[in-house]
Order: sequence, then structure tokens, then C-alpha cells
Amino acid sequence: MSKRVVDSDLYGKKTTFIKIANLISLLFVVGILLYIVITWKNIPKMIPGHYNIAGEIDKYSSKNSIWILLAVQTLLFTMMSVLERFPNIWNTGVKINDKNREVVYTTLRNMQAYLKMMIMGYFSYMTFKSIGGENLNSISVFIFLVLVFVGMAIFLVKIFKSR
Repeated sequence: MSKRVVDSDLYGKKTTFIKIANLISLLFVVGILLYIVITWKNIPKMIPGHYNIAGEIDKYSSKNSIWILLAVQTLLFTMMSVLERFPNIWNTGVKINDKNREVVYTTLRNMQAYLKMMIMGYFSYMTFKSIGGENLNSISVFIFLVLVFVGMAIFLVKIFKSR
């Protein structure tokens, strides 16, 4: 069976940043799964099921609900990994031509890997705090949103500069 060769001009390059961000994202998912399995017997029967914007617990659920959070995290990881491979289907807001294609698509892939890493990290943090029955740090939501939107802004500026 021959190996499929992907034209990096069509899909952007897989940079070292992408490889590292994807590895970190995967470690977040696998790490929290292992943590759940290892600590399962010690997890209380009722754990936080929802947090408000201030990071305070406003609903409790069965400890089995932790699997739903992990399933959502895994589904997001998978979907984001697939989407990362096809930046050519995204609406970039920039007209793609032969001159800017590689830069735009590589930057989009970098942005997707960055967002995936941030989201996987925050999901793991929420799961970890839920297992411990703790409130989220009140500033954690704010920090997460700043990291996501500032990161996106940096990548988008680079895309728009490549017009």
C-alpha cells in the first residue's frame, strides 16, 4: 500500500508548533483519562456538574457524569484534529492565491492546533476540579478566554498581513 502524499501548498505545512501543540493536547486528554481511572474509587458519589461564570459550583451530578465531560473532550479533540488537516475548507476572510496560500493555510493550522491545546487544557482542568469537588479558580474562565481570543487575534493578524 502506498503512502498518501499531501501537497503542503494545498494544506499548509505541519510545523513544529503544530506537532508540539498536538502532543500537549493529546497528553491532556490521555492524562485526565488516566487520572479518572486511577482515582475512580476515591471520587465522591456526587461531583460538581456545572459551574457558573465565576467558577462556582451551581449544580451537582453523579460521579458517572465525569465520563460525559471526557467524551465531549475526546469528541472535540477528534473533530478539531480532523478540521486541522483541511484548512482549505475554512472561511479565511482573505482571498487565497498562489502567493499567500501556504502562509495562510499554515497559519490556520497553527491557530487550530493552538485552540485545541487551550480547549483540551481547560477541559482537563475542569474535570480535575470536578473530581476534587472544588470550585474553579474565579479568574480561570477569564484567563482561558483571554488566551483563546488573544491567540486567535495574533494568528488572524498574521493571516490578514499575508493578503
